[in-house]
Amino acid sequence: MRTVSKIIYILSIAYIALCCLVAILLTILPLELKNEQLRENRDSLFFFGIPIAILFTLARLGFKNRKNLVIWKQIVATVLLSLGVFILFFLYAIASFGGSMCKYTTGETVFTKRNSSTTTIVKRYFGCGATDSTPPIITLARQTAILSFFWYYSKTDSTGIDRSVWMPVK
Repeated sequence: MRTVSKIIYILSIAYIALCCLVAILLTILPLELKNEQLRENRDSLFFFGIPIAILFTLARLGFKNRKNLVIWKQIVATVLLSLGVFILFFLYAIASFGGSMCKYTTGETVFTKRNSSTTTIVKRYFGCGATDSTPPIITLARQTAILSFFWYYSKTDSTGIDRSVWMPVK
């Protein structure tokens, strides 16, 4: 039983660390998930998984010899901490909803790289949806597939496109 509780505890901590690392990397790096369903699944796993993982850290109580009163105090503290984190992430989700209205959307493909079909130059539109009455800002960006889950975007100047490397899409 001690081994199982240690494994649950370690996996919970690893899950929390992995969620935080992915959130930080997707914020810092210009990466986007290719599929909208993957984005929704990541958000659901993030917002509901972290409080559950915090609750699973209660498994550490299974391999420590402690008094009954101390264990109950730790259980109550962990449940309250988990509830607090869940409320914090819920408020973050509500707050980020407004921020997600202003974002880039990918439009049509303008050029494709001759030797790599996974690298293209696309039109990117930046707008704020219903909160903005101005037309979207249009930029060109180089879109590169990273693994099979991510798009990497980098801004491209339209005057610097080499026609021997890039083929226009009809």
